[in-house]
Amino acid sequence: MDRIGNVPSAKFTTLREAATYLAALPPQVVKIITIRRRPHPARGETLARYFCRLNAHLLGSIVILEVDETTRDIDELHGSLT
Repeated sequence: MDRIGNVPSAKFTTLREAATYLAALPPQVVKIITIRRRPHPARGETLARYFCRLNAHLLGSIVILEVDETTRDIDELHGSLT
């Protein structure tokens, strides 16, 4: 998240727009949004987890992956690739 206490509204707007476009694709298409792991400096919640928590109603079958660039770990936060 950008500054302590601020909601990253521009990032959320872009992510919501991407989710809207992906939701319009046919059901057989695998829909994935990948977000870099960025913990909030004060709360510790990551941008991706925060986005999923507030926007689960928009995500449907969209898979949200959170990637740690340092360790290369990938967490599946919403949906399923299997």
